[in-house]
Amino acid sequence: MEEQENKLYMPVFDCLMWAKATLEVGNKLIVPKMVPRDESRINEHFFVISIMKLSNWCDVLQALDDRFSEPCKIISDVVTEDVKNVRDMREHDDEYLQGSGRRKDKFMFQAEDFSSDASATIARDGEYLIGGRVHVQKLMDAAGRFTAAVEALLEDVGLGWMKKR
Repeated sequence: MEEQENKLYMPVFDCLMWAKATLEVGNKLIVPKMVPRDESRINEHFFVISIMKLSNWCDVLQALDDRFSEPCKIISDVVTEDVKNVRDMREHDDEYLQGSGRRKDKFMFQAEDFSSDASATIARDGEYLIGGRVHVQKLMDAAGRFTAAVEALLEDVGLGWMKKR
């Protein structure tokens, strides 16, 4: 089936693209190496954007074809309100650091044993936490499982040619 004839092509393509971006950028963050702070901060920003774009495209995809509901649930189960808030707060960090911003009450985060604001990074015990609450490894795991589940459906929806592009 030609790309333009299949209404699922763009949503599937974009979901797989953003899942791949989540994995690639996530790997740049979790592979232990010394990088300048500005490089890791840029990658953190791209990571939260990538996972949110994947989540948004999942909404589109499952609305078009409920065969994608299970793979998309893998993403919706891990893209919590905290993920969305940290992405938004990082996107508008200039406003928050000047004392404004729409969700000022959520900018600070208190865990049992540490506190953080949305601009911070916590790396400890094998966990990489953006804003103290966005768990990079858990989101990467979900993106990987999502990709495998979607690729398993490609033949059934007439997009088998997209496998391992």
